[in-house]
Amino acid sequence: MVKEAKKKGVARLMVVLALGSVGLLGWWFAWRGLTSKVTNLMVEVQGVRQGYLEDQVKARAVVLREETLVPAPGAGRFENLTREGERVRKGAVLGYFYPEQGEEYQVMRAPVSGVVSYRPDGLEDALAAFQLDEPDMEVFSLQPARKTGISMSYHQGQPLFKVIDNLSPTVLLATFPVHTAGKPVHKGQTLVVRWQGKNLGTATVTGLGRARDRVILRLVLDSFCDDLIYHRVIDVDLVARQYHGVLIPRGAITEKNGCTGVYYLRNETVHFKEVKVVATRGDRAVVEGIKPGDYVVTTPALVDEGMVTGK
Repeated sequence: MVKEAKKKGVARLMVVLALGSVGLLGWWFAWRGLTSKVTNLMVEVQGVRQGYLEDQVKARAVVLREETLVPAPGAGRFENLTREGERVRKGAVLGYFYPEQGEEYQVMRAPVSGVVSYRPDGLEDALAAFQLDEPDMEVFSLQPARKTGISMSYHQGQPLFKVIDNLSPTVLLATFPVHTAGKPVHKGQTLVVRWQGKNLGTATVTGLGRARDRVILRLVLDSFCDDLIYHRVIDVDLVARQYHGVLIPRGAITEKNGCTGVYYLRNETVHFKEVKVVATRGDRAVVEGIKPGDYVVTTPALVDEGMVTGK
């Protein structure tokens, strides 16, 4: 009877152990499935596209033009014969000046060929005297005088109008802090100038200066810029270089077995692909080695090669 009781006790113990093992195994599989699902939920992917990154700097710029001012020969009034922005030839009659004293009117002619403007801003002479070797930083904070039309009367020496040479390239004096320049800018370098989201074309660095912690550039655009004819002080982006390739989040780049690459999805399965990093700026990177339209994993620490995800 004692032996029979021991046998039954051992049998019950075996059953309990078996049931416990099954329960633990079931719990382990359930936990593994749950953690896998949680991991899948945490895995983030993003489609990639062709794109580019830039080496650029934001700068304050002063617009310089070849401008010829025509002053009033005395006190009086001026009657114009040409419209604002009209192109004229040298010697063309632009209007008549009538002195206050009732003297005979004077014919006012264009001193040079160009675009006529009745909006002198008072900065023409000051900017023409600017020197890079002894830069006066106040020119970047000067406020142009605002003039909306032609005045009815003038005093002697007051500008009647100016003629802008539209055959000479527009020049910019640009300044920015030294620490934002990245790679040093050099004389003869070509930069892309962007203003209000619009490309103004390319400009050549023809002069370099420095005042305290700021760089000053003299930039000559490749042509006359009509868009800037009524602007004097502007904010621009100067682009030194563009890096083209596939644009991806910088966080997608990882290392595996000493190789730089990314994890990407193919048929919901994670694969590793070696890539060449062309450039990184901020949280974006340009790479070569994957195709536009691929989906890369932006949380590479959460995946392994061959992992199946429902993303």
